[in-house]
Amino acid sequence: MKNEPEKLLKQQQTILTEAPLVMMNRIQMFSQPVWTWHTMLEFQRMYLEKVAAMRELWYKWMQFYLSPANTRMWAQLPDPKSYYKWIDDSTRAANRALYPVSSRVHANKRRLSRKK
Repeated sequence: MKNEPEKLLKQQQTILTEAPLVMMNRIQMFSQPVWTWHTMLEFQRMYLEKVAAMRELWYKWMQFYLSPANTRMWAQLPDPKSYYKWIDDSTRAANRALYPVSSRVHANKRRLSRKK
């Protein structure tokens, strides 16, 4: 098992450092008075990415909240072992939920920062 909190931190740092660069590149592209075909495709791609990311994020969180391990935790009396297991499961779920977002942000940064 990988270090889940470390993986979560890395994903958060990727999102926090690369998302502003993607936004800057897109704002610069969309602020041009005449949009090229490339700009229109990027606008459509951005919109479809947001819809897909939101759907995927919602699905991953619902998978976690409705999982048998999570519902079992609320039915038991609290003890440290079940609490720490729930924390581990929550971190793992957060990693699964943030992975699509961080990978998309990284791919967008790479694609938009290339020289044209």
